[in-house]
Amino acid sequence: MTVPLTDREVLELLYEELDGDNWGDELVGEVGEDWWFSENWLTDKPLDEWYRVSTDADGRVVRLELSYNGLTGEIPPELGDLSDLLSLELSYNSLTGEVPPELGDLSNLRHLYLSDNSLTGEIPPELGNLSNLEDLDLSYNSLTGEIPPDFLDLSLRWFYWDGNEGLCAPSTSEFDDWLDRRSWRGPRCK
Repeated sequence: MTVPLTDREVLELLYEELDGDNWGDELVGEVGEDWWFSENWLTDKPLDEWYRVSTDADGRVVRLELSYNGLTGEIPPELGDLSDLLSLELSYNSLTGEVPPELGDLSNLRHLYLSDNSLTGEIPPELGNLSNLEDLDLSYNSLTGEIPPDFLDLSLRWFYWDGNEGLCAPSTSEFDDWLDRRSWRGPRCK
């Protein structure tokens, strides 16, 4: 069995895997210097002093808000080791590859925002394990397939998957009933 990484190790790996040295480069002309897009990352400072990282009283990462940050590359599966994470916001970046099934290990996660990237493949059914998930935005990627039936166990407030040309929700009575109890936006399968 693999030993989970510490929160600091996960964030360091995330920085390396998602080209942290260049975070914000494409926005520098609009907002000025890019140093703050990765301020304090890879330093010895407490994690809650790292740009857009929030921790709880024990120093565990609970929020990672890196939308509009210039992230490029594939989402590292090691993010699944951030066991206390409540909110993961990676929208409006240049993320590629598939959604890692390991994100389904984030049992405390309430908010998952991955919209407006270039993610591909099918939604991993493991995301159906996120029993505390309230909000899910997968819109405007290149995801394909059907929404996994495992999602029927989720108590989402809202779920958006529009803008994925090959992704749809099954046209079954179970999915009809499930969608009727939440706010949603996306195509149904024909």
